[in-house]
Order: sequence, then C-alpha cells, then structure tokens
Amino acid sequence: MAPGTLRKLGVLVALATVFAAGCSKSAAEYVKSGDAFAKEGKHREALIEFRNAVQKEATNGEARLKLAETHEKLREIPQAFREYIRAADLLQKDAAVQIKAGTYLLIAGRNEDAKVRAERALAIEPKNVEAQLLLGNASAGLKDLDSAVKQVEEAIALSPASDRGYSSLGMVQLAKGDAAAAEAAFRKAVEVGPKSVQAHLALGNFLWAANRRDEAVGELDAALTLDPKNALANRLLAIFHASGPTPEKAEPYFKMLADLPENTDGRLALAEYYFRVGKVEDGKKTLLTAANEKATYTPATRRLAGLAFTEGRKADAYKQVDELLAKDPKDADTLVMKGQMQVADGKVDEGLVTFKTAVAAQPTNVAAQFALGSAYAERRDVDPAIVAFTEVLRLNPRASAAQLQLANLYLAKGQAKQGGAMADDALRNAPGNPMARLIQARAQLAQGRLAEAGIAMAGLEKDFPRAWLVQAQLGTYYAVRGEFAKARAAWDKTLTLNPDAWEAQQGLIRLDLTEKKLDAASARANAAVEKSPKDGRPRVEQARVAVARKDLAGAESALRKAIEVDPSSMEAYGMLGQVYLSQNKLDQAKAEFEAIAKRDPRNVGAPTLIGMILQQQGKTPEAMEQYRRTIEIDPKAAVASNNLAWMQASSGGNLDQALQYAQAASQVLPEQPEVNDTIAYIYILKKMPTMAVGPMLKAVDKDPNNATYHYRLGQAYLLSGNKLKAMESLQAALKLKADFPEAAEARTLLAQAQ
Repeated sequence: MAPGTLRKLGVLVALATVFAAGCSKSAAEYVKSGDAFAKEGKHREALIEFRNAVQKEATNGEARLKLAETHEKLREIPQAFREYIRAADLLQKDAAVQIKAGTYLLIAGRNEDAKVRAERALAIEPKNVEAQLLLGNASAGLKDLDSAVKQVEEAIALSPASDRGYSSLGMVQLAKGDAAAAEAAFRKAVEVGPKSVQAHLALGNFLWAANRRDEAVGELDAALTLDPKNALANRLLAIFHASGPTPEKAEPYFKMLADLPENTDGRLALAEYYFRVGKVEDGKKTLLTAANEKATYTPATRRLAGLAFTEGRKADAYKQVDELLAKDPKDADTLVMKGQMQVADGKVDEGLVTFKTAVAAQPTNVAAQFALGSAYAERRDVDPAIVAFTEVLRLNPRASAAQLQLANLYLAKGQAKQGGAMADDALRNAPGNPMARLIQARAQLAQGRLAEAGIAMAGLEKDFPRAWLVQAQLGTYYAVRGEFAKARAAWDKTLTLNPDAWEAQQGLIRLDLTEKKLDAASARANAAVEKSPKDGRPRVEQARVAVARKDLAGAESALRKAIEVDPSSMEAYGMLGQVYLSQNKLDQAKAEFEAIAKRDPRNVGAPTLIGMILQQQGKTPEAMEQYRRTIEIDPKAAVASNNLAWMQASSGGNLDQALQYAQAASQVLPEQPEVNDTIAYIYILKKMPTMAVGPMLKAVDKDPNNATYHYRLGQAYLLSGNKLKAMESLQAALKLKADFPEAAEARTLLAQAQ
C-alpha cells in the first residue's frame, strides 16, 4: 500500500473517531444542553437539543415533554399538540401531562379523547381539580351536559375557593342554554376570585356576547387593571373596541400586544388594525419593523407582498413571495398567497398548480384546501371542487364558508336536496348568515318548495332591502310563480344596486321576450354584449331575441361569437345547430368552421361544430373522428366528449370508453341534462340500471318538461326492479307529450310495469 494511501486512511480514521465521539452524546446530555439554552431564553436552540434527545431515545418521556413545552413557547401549536400527546403516552402516571394533552385534545374538538385523558388523570389523582374540570368540559363537548354540570360541581366542591370551577360551570350552563344560571356562575367566579384575571375575562366575555357592552367593558378593564400586560386581556379589549363604535380606542391595546416579547404576532395584529382604520402608512411601517425580526419575517413579508399586489405593484409582490419560497419552498401559506395573485391576474390554471403544491406541502392547511376548491370552482371543475371543500370541512367542521361553496356546487349539479342540506349546516354553524339563508331559499325554489322559499325571501328582503343578491333571487322567485310585474320590479332594483348583475339582466331579457317586447329585449341584450364582450351568455340572449324576430342570420352570428368566447356553452351549440338545420346551410357552415379551426388551432369551438354538422348529415364515422380530434386538442372539450360518448354507445362501440368520455364531459358540465342523459343511457346499455337512476334524476330536475328524460328515468327504474317509480316516470313522459320519439317504447315498458 502506498504511503500516501496510508496517510489518507489515517486521516479518515481520525475523522471517523471524532465523528463517532460527537455522535456518542446521550439523550440525557441533549436534555441537559436544552435546559441550559432554555434558561437563557434561547428556545430555538433548546428545541434542537430536545429534538436530538428524542431522536436518540424515542421513548424518553421527559425529552418529549420538554420538546412539547418548547414548541408551545415558540407558539408552534400543531407541533406542541403532537408532542404533548406523545409525552402523555410515555408518562402515563403523570397527571399533569395527561391534563395538558387532554386540554389540547379538547381545543381540537376531540372530546372523547380528552375525556379519556381526564379520566386517566383522575385515576392517578382522584381529587385533582384541573382533571375534574377537564372531564366536565369534555362531557359538555360530547353534549352530555347534565354529566358535565355534575362533574364541574364536583370540582367546585373539591376547591370551593377556586374561581376556575365556577367559570367552567358558567360555560356548561351556557351550552345548556340556561343564560341566567351561566351568568350566576360567572359572577360567583368573580366573587370567590376578585383578583382572578380569568374570572373577570370570562364574565366580560359572557356580557359581551349578550350585547351588554357597557357592563362587559367594565369586567375587561378590571382584568387589565389586575395584569396590565396580560396578553388575553389586551387582545379582548383590542377586539372589543375595534369591532364596536369606537375603534380608535383599540390602538393602545394593540400596541401593548405588539410590545409583549412573548406575543410574536402582536406587530402583525397592530398592522392589520392600522389598515382597518385607514392608517395605511402606520400599518406599512409596523410591517416593515416586523419583517426585520426573525420570528415575524415570513408573515410580515407575506402581508407586505399582498399589500403591494393590491396597490398595483405586482412585480414587487411576486418578487417578495418568490423570495419567501426560495427560503422555504413548502411554505403553504405563501404558496396560497401566490396562487391567489395568479388567479387575480387571470392565470387560473397557474394558480391551480400553485394551490396543489400548497396542499401537497401541508395537506392539513385549511386555507390551501379552500383555495384549491375555489380554483376548481372558477374553472367549473365541480367534482374536484367538491372534494377540496369537503376536505376543508373534515379539517374544520365549522367552516361555514366551505359549506356555502358546497351548497352552490350541489345546486349547480342539479342536486337541490344536497345543496339545501349544506346550506342548513352552514346556518347551524353561522346562525343568521345572509348568504346561507339566500342559498337555502334558492335550494327550496329548485325543489319546488315555493311556500318555504317565499317565507325565506320575505325575511331576507326585510333584513337586507338593498342587497342586490337578494333582489336578484327575489326576481327569480316571482318569475317562477308567474308574477311578472313583481319579478320585473325586483330585477330593476337589482340593476340599480349592481348594474353588472347578470341574473337580473338575463331575467329581464327573457321577461321582455315572454311579454313580446322585442325591441326592449334587443336593447338589453345588445347593451349586455357591449358591456361584457368576452362573456358568452349575453350573446346567447342576443341570439334568442334574433330567433324571436325570425332573424336567423343574426342569431347565427351571435351564437358563433358566443361559442368563440365560451367553447363550453352547450346552450349556444344547441341553438346554433337548430339555426343551421332550419336554414339547411350545413355544408356552408362546415367550410366556414374549418377555416376558423385553421386560423385558431387551439380553439375547440369550431372543430366541435364541424363534428355536430357531420353528425346531423348522418356521417357517423367522420363525426366521431372529428370529435376525437377535438378532444385531443382539449381533453376538457365537454360538448365533443358528450356527443362522442352518445354516438359510440348508440353505434355498438366500446361502452367503457364511451362512459369515460361522458364522465369527462360531466366534469365540465355537471349540471347539463344532456350530459346526465348520456351517462344514464350508457349505464342502461351496460346493464347497470341502478347507476342510471341518479344521473336521470338530475336531468329531470334540470329539465322537467322533457318527455325523453322521464322515459329514460322510467326505463332505469323498471330495469332496477322498482315498478312503482317506473310507472310514475313513464306516465309523466306520455302526459308531457304523447308522440315524443320514444313514446311507443314507453307504452311497452309501462305495460310491463303494470
């Protein structure tokens, strides 16, 4: 062996020896080192040592507990929660640790688990007041309120001079709905603990919730007098004044929070207060100060980026968020902000990718899941949006904003019952929420429950007479009832409040057509197109007016433009097909659309229409091939997917592939009855009739006057073995139109059902 090699080997051995010596530190030594850092107030350094200790010895309960306590001091609550649970599992004979873990579980809403921890602590120390109170609060969370009262009263008996027991009793009595008993308990807590900050705060909070603000502020002030630097007292007084008639009185409390060394988010709260009261420059200065501090650098910089974006300094905003992500690519909150900026810039697809990255980085981040659902909804990807918002509710069952989103999505899918149920849940979580009330009324209207919808709308109009959304929905309600004068008045008022409200614009155009006021309808449609040239809906109404005037050329022009700006408009495609069919101009139209497709290869509107023309001409293989090429251009070309699915199924093609095409169309157009009819038709051909019932119910719900839909629903019911339902649907089909295309088959099936 060469001498040089020996020297190198010697160096490596020496390094290995040093490395091994460095790694031989025991868990106890890491804990001792962490304690030393903690004593000096260096909690971040202490955290590293305690983490090293548990990595060295995973079952070291003392190290786990110190790790949890350090996370808590650094306000890293999710991590503290996790480590307290682990510490409690390791230190099963330590009542204090069981209580601490139980308290975190209680806050997280895991009441059954909190109850188990409380019972474990009481088994160790039967007279432990804290454990008894935890058990009472957990029972209250489980809605076992009588047991909760009993357990809290036992805690009071164990320590009658403690104000905490009476405060807990007040909370339980409040949960039972006994406000008088709750107030008595809160006041008793103050009586036995006149110097207890928590007792005064609990009573003040109760009085505040009861809208007895003058009494409430007295108790909150009393708490602050006892402890002027108490973070909770300052926070409550700050919020109390900021949300009341004298927001200027909140400033000193926000300033105190900002100056408290243990309250790292105090400066951020002060900045937000300044923005709320219009002191923008003070807010910016506060954020800049916070951005220079290690603990608040990230959230302060993120907020500054958001501010830059709203002020039009978009390049600065993107630069700031990119700098944050360069330091931490998995910062979910910053990813959410970047995605929101992208969506606001009209880059919805880019925003969606960013939100997916945020969710992948932190699946439990509620804001990330909500943003992902919102982006899907913006793209009209209803089912993925429902998945995301459902995950929000799993993470936070009280997120009424997600429930409202889900209610709207279910209504868009034609699932009125599910939409109404979700709106009901939102109202339970946020009683009186006007948007939840409005969506609930919309669901009642969609289900034909006109009396209930009328009561709901009357209440909304009384409470919010100048809310344009209420007036727009009121117009729809009156139109469904046939009270056209009232509908017109409501929609006119809507446009006074919000000139861009499309529901009212569309309602008035169609009302004008119903009343044969063609000039008025034309003027409204033209004005809507001029105001929103990139929105396909006004152009469809423009075409509707042209058809009413027998101006087929004008209708054709409007519909072609509608498809150009919105290639997914099933209504525009259908109307245009009828216009061409009535004019027998299919070859001419095909040539024009081929020219359009050549000029704009990525636009799926023209190739879809070519497929529809070939289909109308009976050229089935050519039409199917055209639809396939269209889907290759854009897999989300819903009309092409739906039509190809139908043609493939009806011509004896691969039914599994046909179903995939139909389901792809449903992702984009879940509420379209034609798409649901296609899905049901394929399921029937696949001899899976029970799967066809759901889609056909949606189709019938959306278009109850379509005899074919009632027929296919009856067919699905009959093949599923439900003869009674089959008879109802088949009879409804024949009653609507005795000679609809499938009438003979409907009569045959009806005879079989009877």
